[in-house]
Amino acid sequence: MLSSGIPNTYLFIFIAVIAVIVFYVVWNIIVSWRIFVKAGEKGWKALIPIYDVITTIKIIDNSRDTYTIYFVLLSGGIIMSFLGLSILSIAALETFYASLYYRIAKRFGQSSKFAVGAALVWPTFGGILAFSKAEIPSPDQGPIVQSSDAPFPPDQQQSQSIPTQPIVPSSKQSAPSAPNQQAPLPPEQPTTISPVQPNQPPNIPTV
Repeated sequence: MLSSGIPNTYLFIFIAVIAVIVFYVVWNIIVSWRIFVKAGEKGWKALIPIYDVITTIKIIDNSRDTYTIYFVLLSGGIIMSFLGLSILSIAALETFYASLYYRIAKRFGQSSKFAVGAALVWPTFGGILAFSKAEIPSPDQGPIVQSSDAPFPPDQQQSQSIPTQPIVPSSKQSAPSAPNQQAPLPPEQPTTISPVQPNQPPNIPTV
């Protein structure tokens, strides 16, 4: 005969399991919401099943192959659930989700160890990723910041980086003309001045 305490224990376990499941679902929604907002997507997409996975794939790589793998696993899981192989379908989907968690952590620039932790324990590492300052690195290169210690201004730095070729004089170019040389002047001859005789009478011939 069962004691009266056993049904109460089962009820407590059932309520505890439901509470854990609800907390897990709500926490995952909160984490996905914040990650979507960080990635530039609408946060409400985390509320819609399947659409949240599609949004996650879009953030990671937006690859057609990843979409195809997901829908093949999803449709295959539905078929296998009717065949009594739901455990295999759940295992396949969980493996796919683990790969998404790993890639979303790498997308936000996290290390490989953190990404492995996100793949194994997503509620913990996903919460760290969602509430941390981690951002998706932008692929665009920002503006070049010129340092004040640069030896040249920006325009001169650009000109300095362009190699200049030496100017080769053309063969048609005329040779430089020699400077005009003037012939040396002959030395000046000294001028002689004959002495003037003092009051000498003119020489008059006689008849």
